[in-house]
Amino acid sequence: MKKWIVMCSVAMLVWGFPALVSAHVSVSPSESQTGAYETYTMKVPVEKESNTTKIVLKMPAGATYVSYEPVAGFKTTFDKSKNVITWEATGAGILPGQFMRFSFIASNPEKAAQLNWDAFQYYADGLIVEWTGDANSDTPHAVTTVNKSSVPQTDAHGNTTSKEQDEKNEFSAWLIYTTLGISLLAIIVSLFALLRKKK
Repeated sequence: MKKWIVMCSVAMLVWGFPALVSAHVSVSPSESQTGAYETYTMKVPVEKESNTTKIVLKMPAGATYVSYEPVAGFKTTFDKSKNVITWEATGAGILPGQFMRFSFIASNPEKAAQLNWDAFQYYADGLIVEWTGDANSDTPHAVTTVNKSSVPQTDAHGNTTSKEQDEKNEFSAWLIYTTLGISLLAIIVSLFALLRKKK
């Protein structure tokens, strides 16, 4: 009987440990592409018997804030001077045993980089958890790896922003104007020849 209890306890620890480890503030996706206007989503779970009333996220170097998605029950602000987004509860906030998602758009750097998302979680009892450590710490920050890609990217309005596409657009415009110019020149020459023939 004791052996069975011990085995069950070990199994619960093994299965439950990943859930405990993963219960922290995270930002997805974990991978993105250079120059992209990415929609990032921060997931905030409550790990204490106290409500989360505010979350502050610092924008990493190289990433540029664009806009946010409104979340019911929270007021969202962006401080350009400090380069931080703040979600502050207008009511009870996030209750114990719950989590919420907060989405925003940011433009990625043009070069490959690692974006470290430092977040600060404020609880109603006054505790502030700083998710600013490395992967081996108890409070790690989320990380997004930005890789270089030749796939055309789109801006915040869905327009293609890749250099390859820009070059194609420029060539197409040049071809159109050149064709129109040649056609116009041919018409002028034809009219000139017709007028000379009449004389």
